[in-house]
Amino acid sequence: MKKTIATAISTACIISGYFPQMPAMANEPSLSHPGSAAAHNVQDYVCVDVEIRSPEGSVNVYSKIYMRQGDQYKNTLGESIAASYVEKVRQYAIESESNQAVDLAPFGINPQSVRKKVDEFLKSNTLPSIDPQKYPHPNFDQLDPAVRKLLDYDTVAHAASEAISHPFNTGYFIMHVYISGDRPVEMQSRHEGGGMVPWTVKVGSKVWQTASPQLPKMLADLGNNDFLRGKHADWFDQFFDRYSAKVRNQNWPSIKDREMVKQIAGWQNASKFVTVEDAINQNDTTLIQVKLKDPACTIDRIRWRVGKPGASGNTANMRDWNAFIAANEKLQHAASAVGWLLKWREQNPERSLMAMLDVAIDPADYFHKEMIAFWQDAGLSGQPTYHCRVYRNGTYEGGLLLGEPYQISLATEMIRHQWSLINKPDSDAFPALRDQCMEDVPFDQRKWCLLDQSGKIIKLGPPPLTEALPSGCEYPTAQDEPYDYFWPVDFDKAEDAEYLDRKIGNESIANCSPEFAPSLVGEIDKGGKPIFKPLYQFLGPTSEGMTVFRLPKGKNGYLNEAGDVAIDPQYDEAEAFHEGLAAVGKDHKYGFIDTKGNVVIPMIFDAVRNFAEGLAPARIGALFGYIDKTGKFVIEPQFGRARHFINGLAYVQNDWRRAYIDHAGKPIGGCFYEQLQRFSCDRAKFKQDGKYGYIDRAGRVVIPARYDDANDFRDGVAKVEINGVAKGIDIFGKSAPVPPDHSDFWAGPISEGLMDTTGSGKNAMSHGLMDRNGKFVIKPIYESVGAFVGGLCPVQINHKWGVIDRSGKMVIKPQFDETTRLFSDNRLGVKVGKKWGLIDVTGSMILEPKYDAIQPFKNGMAIVQAGIKFGYIDKSGVELIPPIFDAAHQFGPTGRARVKMRVEPVKAMDIWMEGEKGAD
Repeated sequence: MKKTIATAISTACIISGYFPQMPAMANEPSLSHPGSAAAHNVQDYVCVDVEIRSPEGSVNVYSKIYMRQGDQYKNTLGESIAASYVEKVRQYAIESESNQAVDLAPFGINPQSVRKKVDEFLKSNTLPSIDPQKYPHPNFDQLDPAVRKLLDYDTVAHAASEAISHPFNTGYFIMHVYISGDRPVEMQSRHEGGGMVPWTVKVGSKVWQTASPQLPKMLADLGNNDFLRGKHADWFDQFFDRYSAKVRNQNWPSIKDREMVKQIAGWQNASKFVTVEDAINQNDTTLIQVKLKDPACTIDRIRWRVGKPGASGNTANMRDWNAFIAANEKLQHAASAVGWLLKWREQNPERSLMAMLDVAIDPADYFHKEMIAFWQDAGLSGQPTYHCRVYRNGTYEGGLLLGEPYQISLATEMIRHQWSLINKPDSDAFPALRDQCMEDVPFDQRKWCLLDQSGKIIKLGPPPLTEALPSGCEYPTAQDEPYDYFWPVDFDKAEDAEYLDRKIGNESIANCSPEFAPSLVGEIDKGGKPIFKPLYQFLGPTSEGMTVFRLPKGKNGYLNEAGDVAIDPQYDEAEAFHEGLAAVGKDHKYGFIDTKGNVVIPMIFDAVRNFAEGLAPARIGALFGYIDKTGKFVIEPQFGRARHFINGLAYVQNDWRRAYIDHAGKPIGGCFYEQLQRFSCDRAKFKQDGKYGYIDRAGRVVIPARYDDANDFRDGVAKVEINGVAKGIDIFGKSAPVPPDHSDFWAGPISEGLMDTTGSGKNAMSHGLMDRNGKFVIKPIYESVGAFVGGLCPVQINHKWGVIDRSGKMVIKPQFDETTRLFSDNRLGVKVGKKWGLIDVTGSMILEPKYDAIQPFKNGMAIVQAGIKFGYIDKSGVELIPPIFDAAHQFGPTGRARVKMRVEPVKAMDIWMEGEKGAD
């Protein structure tokens, strides 16, 4: 976890995301409800929130609250801010609307400073494209034109602007500041990588983006935020060091290659309508990428090969530029015949199509047997004629094959999330041919579809299993997940980031179907009969006989158990019912209704959570308190973060410190801690003054804070560290055997007392199963292991899967290419070749391999996949519901399952390329 947070702290984020509603301004109607801020006369305050989210999705959230005391704002940590400075920030934020363009001057970037840095860089004589013998003391004017372009002011300034505002990374650093008063102001950054501006500013109902660097500097001081403040120290020096290293590491031979291709016959004619973006000399051939000068060309970039004079018969090569000109004319004619393609290019100037030769020249480079079979299964003759790559704003999006007579297209979207092959150029001078993206991605790991002349999908191929299968989708309920320990809050999950993203996120199955096929969701019984017909864009969890629904592009309402509309769709947001009330929202204000749709608590709050134990967290402005079912605050607004009550306790946070409070709003133990974790074995780890200890549920310190590091208890034992030495302790702090390191998140669950663990030494890459005392019960000799269920565990050895018992004996010999990793209902899904079937605990084949995938059983049913459709089988392998659904959910304990059906007609390319959601 420390490593995860450290990684996140080193990054910052793109501006995006939810921005909570501000309280009413002075000139707006005041609130008079008992739950309102006006009724409670909330004191002036400043709230500073920081959220650090790692690439893995874990999150740390810190909140500081400064209350007005005379001419100072003070918090409980002894920190203070002058009221005059707060007002200065408020006024600056209000006036910042006029500054919405990134200004480089405050960051030290101007033509003079850039030229000075470039001269220093060149004097280092480390640029490979410079001949040190010819230019022992190089200057800017002696550089190749392409290098000059990279180092001129315009290019450097553009790269700096990108770095200031939105460089790419996968971690998030978010800062949010709220200043109360007659003119409340709210400011939020959400940056990726090293970004510092713009910030979102909100005053009343007015919102804008400001790019002024002065605001984050002021807010860094306001929040005493060293990380944000450090982003501005020597920024230009740090940026140019990174930028010059990037320039130095370019593949500079391509400069010479680009000049060389201009010597090929026919260049004079070709230069009238193309510019050379890149070239690579490859022995007897040269690979060239050009850009068409005419913006009206549907295909605006082309890659092609030219053979060197005298090179022997490579039919994949064109002769010279004259041959290229002829091929391009044919190519543009073909592209202009594809109706949807023309419209698609016209809709967005960021879109780009790059042709990859006439595929008939060398079909082996582009075709796979799966694609040919797919093409022929659609009843199409011949094969695709032209291969293109699709780019959007310079980023590779997917592949496209055009078929003659160009009325049919085959579009593929390739897996790209975990690949580092794409080298996105920062300018046209950077090598464009070095990406070679996705050439070796197997075709069966792509998504693809056939499109007709209008762009309508006429045939779909199976998406990658990681995209299509609902393997992680449990049946949605409105209850917290059951744990074998008491856990009032999970600090590592984004649901605690309520301030910046109010909605917890009711479980749905939106991520289970292919991205290019929007669907509507319904609910069926085990006979396949619809309980709720697939009519809804969203179905929330069912609770207290009511289910949240949303019609396509509509509002939220509620269905009863019979599937009838019980409460008309009228809310922007709606949550499940808890204790007879449901949270609903309109225009970013929230309240509660009863099961008849009556508004019980008016929608006057800026955020609420569900009721639990008679109380619900509610926020006015930036502070949370707790309201009762009349809407009255019974615990006054005073917390930066707050969660609902579980077993008499609720998690709250103030001034970067945490506590569990009781129903009176008092922190158990009487104090807030630097860190406070979940209860396990009736103990919760806390951190105070840099040391770790444990409290019980009454808040009593049962193990004093004396450890440098500590873990949660499991089975009555916890691993702690003091002075660099690890030891084990029991729940009273007495010595115990040191438990093995284990994380449910990273290593998987402990099943039947055993956990998946790798060995050491020569077995460092092999897997075995260890008990909770750190002893290997199953030796680490396997390539992979599943989990024990009923005394049986799948294991992989010599690239085949079999099954062992608790003694390690192989009871089902290794013979399968893959398994579902654990038995469920005494059944195990097994893969033979490319198809899945079922075996029982003896290894007998109950269902011969016939499906493209099988999920583990739950409540007597398992999801199966055939092509791109999903259905259900029972334990005997009988197909109870044929694969007719576009997405499927596991059956819940009440015998119901969520399913999705595709929406028609599909706006094929908009959905495929732009990721649009919702019904047509």
